[in-house]
Amino acid sequence: MVLAIASIAPQSALAAVSISRAEVNNGSLRIEGRAIANRAITVDGVAMSTSDGSGAFRISRSSYAPPGDCTVDVNDGSVLTVARLTGCTVRTAPPPTAAPVITPDVAGFTANVGTPFLETFAFFPSSLENSPVVFRIESGALPAGLSLTPIPISSSSLFPVNGIRVQGTPITVQTSSFALRATDANGVTVTRTYTIAVGAPRPLTITPHEWGPLAEGSFQNLFLDGDGGVKPYSWSISAGALPPGMSVIQDAATVGLVRIGGTPTAAGTYAFTLRLADALGTTLDRAFSVSVSPPIVGVLQEVAVEPSVVGGATPIAAVRFSPAPGAGGASVALSSSNPGVAGVPAIITVPAGETIGAFPVTTSAVTATTIVTITATHAGVLLTTTLTVTPSTTTPPPATPDPDAVTITRAEYDSAKRQLRVEATSSRAGATLRVHVTSSNALIGTLSGGVGQFAVGSNPQSVTVRSSLGGMATLTVRAK
Repeated sequence: MVLAIASIAPQSALAAVSISRAEVNNGSLRIEGRAIANRAITVDGVAMSTSDGSGAFRISRSSYAPPGDCTVDVNDGSVLTVARLTGCTVRTAPPPTAAPVITPDVAGFTANVGTPFLETFAFFPSSLENSPVVFRIESGALPAGLSLTPIPISSSSLFPVNGIRVQGTPITVQTSSFALRATDANGVTVTRTYTIAVGAPRPLTITPHEWGPLAEGSFQNLFLDGDGGVKPYSWSISAGALPPGMSVIQDAATVGLVRIGGTPTAAGTYAFTLRLADALGTTLDRAFSVSVSPPIVGVLQEVAVEPSVVGGATPIAAVRFSPAPGAGGASVALSSSNPGVAGVPAIITVPAGETIGAFPVTTSAVTATTIVTITATHAGVLLTTTLTVTPSTTTPPPATPDPDAVTITRAEYDSAKRQLRVEATSSRAGATLRVHVTSSNALIGTLSGGVGQFAVGSNPQSVTVRSSLGGMATLTVRAK
């Protein structure tokens, strides 16, 4: 017989090593069974094997002297299992079999009105031989709002879950006693009485998250957590005023999270009192003060274009700002070191709130490969990029290596932060990966180490990553 001996902590599933073979033969020990996958298996505290990915394990040890009671403790770090060794002669009496009980070994629990409660009860000791175990309330009753709930278990689990949960949200102040009865598959029955004392709702609290800076013309969310009392909650401003353009936004009344969100329209310091009210009408006020800085002036971060084109093509280049320009947008001066080979507009304007400004490069046919430098200037920041213009070839076509394989592993747009995150890889080392808007081919930015996070005014819906080695890939952007 295999006995599982353990203390079961609340909210944990009951599990034990399953032994299919345990014997001593001519001084050799052999144990086989199943346990949690990829766990060290100990016998009487000595590590002797490791379970494989499916949980199976095998122990073989020569020159083994069995214990006097012919039993060994087999453990995978979860619930201890006692195995009786066949082929062994008992020299001392084995320890007595543990009497079945219901755990945890406490008299009662405390809870609060409006606060979720969860406690796990288990039949102990537990093994496959006594599974399943049926639980029911023998007498008394659970506090209003609580109920017995089965413990979810995967159909592929190797171990029994001979336990039950008491969970829910108490709705009244009361002290309730109940007798919990457990009956295993062999008809063994155990009953234990517990008490749950439900107290008044916990006091309301308001806790702000770490807040980022506020700037006129820039969208921002200021998150706060409410706790205690009885849900649902409602939030309001009881005194003072929020920055114009911002408001209290409660995405769900049944959770404690709330945000003050929007785009401030005027700089200044604003004092306000935020009020949290629960379902019982209890309220809590907390005062806050926030400062809104003048509009953020966008900073020119990058100018980029396709690295190489055949003369006569019109590639799309782009400049990138971070943060986005404020009211009125930003004018960027452009120039080319060889306008006759690659011409660019003299000026482009990036609208307020946008981070990308695209512009065409008009190239001419050339007889020899020509490298042209394109310069972008804004507010004292001067950036350059190069474009290689090559002659058109008909016969014979020059030998070119196969393009690399580009894979986009992530394209995600955070609408609250107005940020686009792209992750991609190339099959060849040394490739430069650039992100473009698929619909317009406008450049968004260049990946660094295969990762890029860009401030973008709106979701581009689909992005294309182009490699300097010729490869490309396209992926629909996931919004969150």
